Amino acid sequence: MAVLTKALEVSDLWVEYRGLHDKPVQALRGVSLSIEKREVVAVMGPNGSGKSTLLRSVIGLEKPSKGFVRLLGTEPQDALGKIAYLPEADCLAPYMTGLENAVFLAGLTGLGRGYLDKAVSVAEELGLSRLDLKRLVKKYSMGMKRLLAISLLLAMDRELYIMDEPTAGLDPVKRPSVLEAFHAAKSNGATVVFTTHIGVDAEKADKVVFMHSGRVVDYARPVELVEKYAGRLGVLVARGLGARRAVGELKLHGFTAEEVAEGVRVVAPLDKLGDAEELLKRLMPEATLVREPPSLEDAFRAAVVVEGGEGR
Repeated sequence: MAVLTKALEVSDLWVEYRGLHDKPVQALRGVSLSIEKREVVAVMGPNGSGKSTLLRSVIGLEKPSKGFVRLLGTEPQDALGKIAYLPEADCLAPYMTGLENAVFLAGLTGLGRGYLDKAVSVAEELGLSRLDLKRLVKKYSMGMKRLLAISLLLAMDRELYIMDEPTAGLDPVKRPSVLEAFHAAKSNGATVVFTTHIGVDAEKADKVVFMHSGRVVDYARPVELVEKYAGRLGVLVARGLGARRAVGELKLHGFTAEEVAEGVRVVAPLDKLGDAEELLKRLMPEATLVREPPSLEDAFRAAVVVEGGEGR
């Protein structure tokens, strides 16, 4: 029976920096991860959790102090022609038009005319017009720059796409089209690995990696993570006046609460949800209360508490 090659394998990966006063800082602490081919995988975690360091280590931009990486069944340097990487920082030439950036990238990578046609096609699918592509990139908004960079990457027809915060700077209207493009790439045989701190984006992935403090906390399908860590949680949303005061009072009573659009969102164990509801009714008597299912972000916060903030 043939052994299926993984898209990405990481084993016991450690990365250490020298921080303030030359004090060692462990950016990655024993990360192990195995990603199948033809999957869209989100690496989710807050700033400083090690997400970007993991991606840079995978493609060879960071040198691990321990552990090993394999891409598409081989050493990273031997797979570079089969992968494409999008850094978090802007990587476009500002004094070129969008189309000229595509021509420049095609020249660097040896891609032909077919690449340019596909880059334009993908850009249009993501919401950039042909007129936009004729404008200088320096006149683009942050979101437009991100859409162009993603378009140029996805048009390369690679086996593995590795993207650092690809949806950063995009509005809620544009982000779904980018995530749909990731799944379209998957349908064509590619694997997409991207980092994010936005739960609603991670929910659209096939699988999600929870990262915290340089470790992998868990790795599974979004619905499995929500069931595992937030299955015994309930959510209440109250919309009305007095949200700020209500949040403070709820926190004093031990509930997880935050201000949301025109109201308050409260997360509590199911057996305590009634207490939270009664408190909300007293604090916001004219508010409309709605119960909602817990989100992936709720699951992430619960997972970090369960694992003691350390991960595994």
